[in-house]
Amino acid sequence: MSGFIATAQINKEIVSFSGEGITPELALKDFMDSGEFNEHCLFVNAEDEQYVEIGVFKAIYKDSSEWDSEHFNSEFDWVLGDMVLTKTQQYLM
Repeated sequence: MSGFIATAQINKEIVSFSGEGITPELALKDFMDSGEFNEHCLFVNAEDEQYVEIGVFKAIYKDSSEWDSEHFNSEFDWVLGDMVLTKTQQYLM
């Protein structure tokens, strides 16, 4: 399985707000269209018209050969791999 995760929680070990897709663009679209971007902005108290950095990462899924059970939490279904794209998005309330 291959896929991508978009999130504004770029430097976090646990990602609470994200979008997922089979391409970086679809992951970004899912993040925006699902309301996860707005939920993240509300959670971090972003100001109206503030610019927020979004990262899109290669997803490493639990059932993939890339999954390292010694280093990844078994409670997670996926973890963030390498960042493949960044985008700055303006938050509008």
